[in-house]
Amino acid sequence: YVVGGTGSADGYYFSGCTDVVVSNCIAEDFRRIGFVSEQNGAVKSERPTFRDCLARNGNNCDDSATEYNAGFWLENTSGGTLSGITVQDMAGNAGQTSGRVRGVAVHSIGEPDLAANVTLTDFLIDGTGGTLPKAITASGSNSKTSVTISRGTIINANSGVTTSGGLSRLSISDVELQDMQYAASSHGGLVVDNANSTAVVSMDGIVDTNPVYTTPDAGTFNRYASGSFPASYTFSRCEGFTPVMRGSTADTIKVTDCEIIYRSDTYGGFNGNKVNVSNCGITFAAGNNAKLAVSSQSAADSSATFTSCRITGWDGQLGASRAELNLVSCRLDECSLRWYPERTDGAATQGGRLNVSDCYWVNDTLVSSAIISNFYYPDQDTAIITGNYFR
Repeated sequence: YVVGGTGSADGYYFSGCTDVVVSNCIAEDFRRIGFVSEQNGAVKSERPTFRDCLARNGNNCDDSATEYNAGFWLENTSGGTLSGITVQDMAGNAGQTSGRVRGVAVHSIGEPDLAANVTLTDFLIDGTGGTLPKAITASGSNSKTSVTISRGTIINANSGVTTSGGLSRLSISDVELQDMQYAASSHGGLVVDNANSTAVVSMDGIVDTNPVYTTPDAGTFNRYASGSFPASYTFSRCEGFTPVMRGSTADTIKVTDCEIIYRSDTYGGFNGNKVNVSNCGITFAAGNNAKLAVSSQSAADSSATFTSCRITGWDGQLGASRAELNLVSCRLDECSLRWYPERTDGAATQGGRLNVSDCYWVNDTLVSSAIISNFYYPDQDTAIITGNYFR
């Protein structure tokens, strides 16, 4: 490869190909990308398979003002499978001052009115020795395309998976994030980074181990871009899970069996018109004042329901002025619920209908009361507090 753009800089390159299978191959010491599938003129590639392949030591993406270093790159390709692949030593190498470095990139998959799915399974993307800016990036070209990511490990990256939209569904399951470096508000385990967002996002079995937070405004799930998000989100079986949600209210958010940490005062909390959280542990980082859940819509039917959850260190902001909050069979340690539907100090009201039932409150060190309110209408059922135990 010659500086200026002539010659070849990729290890394995397929353009306009159909049903290619590449197995047990190695790409090493390349100046652009290890394995590539893309279109040839107007002809897109279809259904490539990369199986048990290794890409390592990408370098010198600075040879071009626009090109990247990456292990695997699928672009303008309808569908595809990556199984058992490994990416190593991709960042921190010579000629990478631009930071245009990825582990795996999947972009503009599918064709108009054609369903296409890319699957990435049983993978390792290892940034040991050089932090990866983005381990995986994913986007689609129509409402029928999807990306499925499962059974993998990502080590030492600023962002695990980044989607810039255009997908009908993004599913991530049984992925371990190790030693992630959340150094900026745009970083995260999963980063949704476009107002034209993916319609349905699910994260199941995600473990975020030993992350380093330079900023509290990043997290395991980071909806980073502002704008309209009509998406639905499902989170389950996640550990060390930190949510950060910018932008307008999502349609629905369902969270089950997760261990959750709230770190961001500004963007912490689940921002959805319908939020349902069950069987979760929720801990507020020291000094954190985030909302338990928030709806930026003023719709009267917006609601957040927490069932059989353990909540620790919550300072009790409810969120939107008309959102309904339900706490059912929860344990609340060192928590103070502040419910002000009738503020007289000019500040925004905090809470619509409130239902707290069969909850166990333990305040050993908290000075504030467990429930604080200025509401008094004994003939209305706007607040229902029944069957609680306070210690």
